[in-house]
Amino acid sequence: MFGLNPAVITERKSKYTYGVQVAKFFIEGQHREDYRFEHGGETRCFNCWSPYIQKGQAVEINDNITDYFAPLYKEYGSVGVTLFSSTEKDPKYTTDGGSKKLDESYYFVAGGGRKASLCEYEIRGHRNFCDCEKSGDGSERE
Repeated sequence: MFGLNPAVITERKSKYTYGVQVAKFFIEGQHREDYRFEHGGETRCFNCWSPYIQKGQAVEINDNITDYFAPLYKEYGSVGVTLFSSTEKDPKYTTDGGSKKLDESYYFVAGGGRKASLCEYEIRGHRNFCDCEKSGDGSERE
């Protein structure tokens, strides 16, 4: 039916959960102790999921998700953004069994290495999950 009238399909149910890997503030008793790290007086947890779309969620055609990224540390000159999928509806860590790395991108920020406020380092990423289009670094993928 899609080949006859593409306008008939307006949304789809996501087969996977999609999101990015982040370092959240560490919460005692909630996060894994072996993922705990400290820097500059902050305690964080590596390998955490930040979901964009959950498995089973309805996603409209041409629906976009926009997120803003900043370096973990002000002195970093780039931001690494790693996109994951999971067969689980609500994964906790990107290292969980159902998680799969889909893409890893690095965005260099102006004035890299210079100590500045994080707002000077804001990076905007965009991904369209229905068309499998990726922009932000100028490339497209199927």
